[in-house]
Amino acid sequence: MKKQPERTEQTRARLIEAFWTVGETHGLSHVSVTGVAKTAGVNRSTFYVYFDDIPSLLREAEQEIISEIKQRLWSQLAIPEKIDSQQFTARAVAVFEQYGDRLFFLLGEHGDPNFSRKLRQEALETLPNLLPDTSALQDQEYVLAFLSAAFIGVLQYWHEG
Repeated sequence: MKKQPERTEQTRARLIEAFWTVGETHGLSHVSVTGVAKTAGVNRSTFYVYFDDIPSLLREAEQEIISEIKQRLWSQLAIPEKIDSQQFTARAVAVFEQYGDRLFFLLGEHGDPNFSRKLRQEALETLPNLLPDTSALQDQEYVLAFLSAAFIGVLQYWHEG
């Protein structure tokens, strides 16, 4: 694999793209190694060079989206005194243009029921500076959990409308 890193990355990217195609077409519960490999135009054995199974591919695909949200959006919110609403909105639009369909697929009825939990957990780890200092860390965790759940709920509501 290390002899042709560019080709290796292209094959890996094709497998991830094929995963999204199969998942969005048939639903997450119907994604199979055979379907992903066929859609990517590779052999099943090639799939296993890159991923252990469909859940490992799902974790990696989800982590890519979570990392982008964390890097492009939540990192800006983590420093409240530096929040620029226009810049934040522009970043949010860019993220949703790039990942919107996939994000809403994962949050939808045929997606991953654990994805919203993963987003909330990332928010709890990323956004503690968003709130003023409180003496009770537990209270802060509840407020952050509420805010992150509300954010995800608003995204879902917006997408459905």
